[in-house]
Amino acid sequence: MTHLSSDRYDIEAIKRSARLGGHVHRARAMVIAAVLSAFGLVAVAATVLTSVL
Repeated sequence: MTHLSSDRYDIEAIKRSARLGGHVHRARAMVIAAVLSAFGLVAVAATVLTSVL
């Protein structure tokens, strides 16, 4: 969690914090999607290999 400056009304710091949080959330969602996709590919490969062998 980021800390805002001591000025309660520092709007720019609040905007920066919100932008950073949005980027982190988006990156985390992309990583989760990539992991699920990789698991799907492994499952398809395993199914093909078991049907061939």
